[in-house]
Order: sequence, then structure tokens, then C-alpha cells
Amino acid sequence: MMSDGSGVEQLTDSDQDERFPTWSPDGMQIAFVREDSVASRLVVYNLADRSEVVFAPHPGGMIRFPDWSPDAGSIAYTLNVDGARRIGVFDLATGTTDLLTDGPHRSVWPRWSPDGTEISFFSRRDTQGEHDDIYTMTSDGGSVRRITSKAGHDFCPTWSPDGDKIAGASISENGSRVISVFDLNGRVLSVVGLGKVNVSEPSWSPDGTKMLFIARSADHYDIFVQDVPRE
Repeated sequence: MMSDGSGVEQLTDSDQDERFPTWSPDGMQIAFVREDSVASRLVVYNLADRSEVVFAPHPGGMIRFPDWSPDAGSIAYTLNVDGARRIGVFDLATGTTDLLTDGPHRSVWPRWSPDGTEISFFSRRDTQGEHDDIYTMTSDGGSVRRITSKAGHDFCPTWSPDGDKIAGASISENGSRVISVFDLNGRVLSVVGLGKVNVSEPSWSPDGTKMLFIARSADHYDIFVQDVPRE
């Protein structure tokens, strides 16, 4: 659809679930997950000729939350390995996957930094499975850094276009939710989505001035956009 919500166009029509779309850096392709009850596949859809290429990036469990690298060569995603949710990076040229995280507690929602050197994610790796915090790591899985460590949950992180901030959904101890904008030391700079219910999945506009997010409306979820408050 257009950025104002008009011009909605349906691209796929199959008897399987097709979820988690992510744009290629040049805007000419969309990667998404196609799944049924037994398997999931990574699909790259070409907008120019409406063709698609289907990949099976890992023989493990279901794929979730793909994100295209800035150089267009790789797609990071979450997958289940031995009952644990881990982050892998799929190389489109070689068809191979490198697993970047391990351990019994989930690590999910990988998002590339604008320069492609780091990946943000959220995990329960340091809370014994109790609550989610936001982390970053280098694109090879090294130098893991914990960004948030406050009470409650911080999840669904996404980098600002300048790479200086990370937005994430936050649930306080009393259960209220907002989209928090953090600096890379975990300090809250601003909040978005006040007054909305069950806000989640933030996404920056390319100029960094607006935030898309999901929120509950009555008995369903809708997409909203708000200005990001100035610091």
C-alpha cells in the first residue's frame, strides 16, 4: 500500500500462510515466510515480474521474522533448533545458514543496523527465561551487548535510520505498553503510542521522523503511524 494507507494491493494468493514480509534494500523484492502445519520456507518475491524464488534455509523448525541485510546478500531470521528459538543468517548466494545464537532461552526478532555491521534482537538469555531484554551483536554473532535491563519486557527492537537509536515495545510492571526509543546505552529518549492498547512491532520511517506500529483496536489489530517526539 501507499504510505498513507491507500492503494492496497494483494501480491500472493495461496492455501498456505504467508507472513512476515521484509523489503529488499532497493525496494524491488519482498522476502516473506510461507508456511503450513509441517514446514516453512523463505520466499523472495520479485515485484518487477511477479516471480518468486523459494528457499529452505534450515532443516529445523519454523522460520520467523526475516530481515534483509543492507547489502542485500543475506536475510536474518529466527528459527527453532532443538526446541530453542535462535537467530540465523541465510546467505542468498550460497544457500547456507550461519547460526548466531545458542542456549536454552529464546533469542528472536533480528534486525540489521543501517550499516550492516550489527544485528539487534530480544532475548531472555540473562533472565533465566523470565522476561525479554534488547541486545545487539556483531553481524557474525560476536560482541553481544545487553541494551535494556529494567523490570518488565522490552522487545521487537528496530534501529533508527541513523543507527544511533533503537525503538522497541516496552511492557511495564503494571502491564502498560508503549514504544520506547532508546539510545545505545538503554536510556529512554522518548515514547510513542501512548493511549494505544497492546502496541508492538515498531518500524521507523526512512527519515527517522515517524514510527509505524501495531496496536489493538476493539477486537482486532491495526497499523498506526505517529511522529517521533524530539529529544
